[in-house]
Amino acid sequence: MLSAVTGIVLPMALFTMMLGLGSSVSLSDFVIAWRRPRALLLGLLSGVAIVPLLAFLALRSLHLEPDLAFGLLLVASCPGGLFSNYLTALARGQVALSISLTAAALSARSAIGARPSCTRRSVSRTNSG
Repeated sequence: MLSAVTGIVLPMALFTMMLGLGSSVSLSDFVIAWRRPRALLLGLLSGVAIVPLLAFLALRSLHLEPDLAFGLLLVASCPGGLFSNYLTALARGQVALSISLTAAALSARSAIGARPSCTRRSVSRTNSG
């Protein structure tokens, strides 16, 4: 029963939400978002560097157990997923900018190489100190 929910119902619900969200955004919305490279770069930098750094500082100051520290760091170092676009729409934010950031973060080659090395360094520093 649970596998039917996670294998069929949740993907269909996510598909429906993303289809509705995508149909509410026009090409001109993306043009406006891409004409603001400063917002795109700041958003990408936040997701790739600032949020993981804040998580690292939080886990260092909270003295979490290694398992919890690793979980916090892992979640913080993942780029905002598709659900962030839906939350942006609910908050009446710039959905085109959010979608652009999601696409940029998911396709950034730097994220693929940076995640394991940042996680490894942060975990080793947490365990040693």
